[in-house]
Parts: sequence; structure tokens; C-alpha cells
Amino acid sequence: MIRSFTFFLILLLPLLFFSCQVEPPAENDATGEAVQPKVDIADVEAGIRLYIERETAARDGYFHVENDTLDLDLKLVRVHTEYLSVIGPNEFFACVDLATVEGDVYDVDFFLDGEPGNMEVTRTDIHKRNGQPFYTWKRAADNTWNTVPVKGASNDLLGVLQGKDQFVFHYRVDLPELIGASRIWLPVAQRDRFQEVELLEVSAPTGWQMIKEDQFGNQALY
Repeated sequence: MIRSFTFFLILLLPLLFFSCQVEPPAENDATGEAVQPKVDIADVEAGIRLYIERETAARDGYFHVENDTLDLDLKLVRVHTEYLSVIGPNEFFACVDLATVEGDVYDVDFFLDGEPGNMEVTRTDIHKRNGQPFYTWKRAADNTWNTVPVKGASNDLLGVLQGKDQFVFHYRVDLPELIGASRIWLPVAQRDRFQEVELLEVSAPTGWQMIKEDQFGNQALY
């Protein structure tokens, strides 16, 4: 028998998002020319991984990247598959997290040219350090993308929503069959100086109570 606990939370909080996504322009085949074979996002991921692996092997196990102010030896952490893009015929975009041995994580943007299995990086930009961006992206009238320094950038470029935003979160926990007496603790978001939280509804197959642990003051549905 599966038993379910369901509860709803409403959160009111200010939001700040920085994305490394570059959207591809709309395809246009009105010229009548032969359409290029469609490149899958998995091809772009394979291309950037192969490039990083090749460069890492050539540099004693580290991926080297630098700009005017930074000179870094890094290890691959992850490829942001949600931001991989095909931005034109044989043109691609990839966003990757790489880290130093000290633990600093750098978000690096790559532009690639080529075909599946044969892609070369044409541009490398260090986008963020530990989540803090050095620049944001702005789309020009001709559908090209340019970097804009964070300092002085408008809120719409930074992805800042001013004031408040509201979300309703629906948490559901399905339990396996329990033999004998059992207990469960479900963490519950709480209000603080950054957010207001209101518990709207709890549906449970048995009695429950809201408890607070002593060390950190976190709440749990018990």
C-alpha cells in the first residue's frame, strides 16, 4: 500500500537570475539551397567534451583558459546541456562549468564551428566566477549576440525582477509499504529576510504536526 503526503507552499520572494543561454536564430531555407543535416544537441555536447578532453590531455591534466585578467588551470565539472544551442549552419554554443584545485568554479562560454565529430572552438569567454557574472548577453538587431559588462547593464539584460514574485510549490511524497510503526520528517521551507512562506494545505493519511529542530531552527512536517 502506498501512502502519500501532500502539502502546498506559497513563496513570495525577490528573484535574481543570470543565464548563459544564447538563443539560436530562426531557420531560413527560403533560398532553395540544400538544407544542412540537422545537428542534435548531443552532437554539440560531444563536440565540446572532446575539445576539453583533448586540451586537458595536452596540458598535463588541466584545461587552460585566460583573458586580460585571469590565467586559469581548470578541471571539467559539467556541461550545461540545457544551454547547448545550434545558432547557425555549423555554428554552435556551449556553456561549461570548470573548477580550480582551490574550488573556485568558472562558467565558461564557447562558440564552435564544424560538423558532428569535427567541431573546433572559435571563441572562449569566461562568463562567471562562483555564480557571479562578468558580463551578460545582448541580442543585436541583426540577430548576433554581443557581451555587455555587468556594471551598468540594464535589469532586463541581467534578468532581474524588481519587487516581488509569487510561486506555489506542490510537494508530494509517496511512501513504500511500511511494516509496523514508522515516522517521517519532511523539510518545510520557512520565512526569512529574503522570502515569505505560507503553508496553504496539508493532506496526510495520519496525524501530523509542525516541529522545529533546536540547532538551526529548521521546520519539518512530522
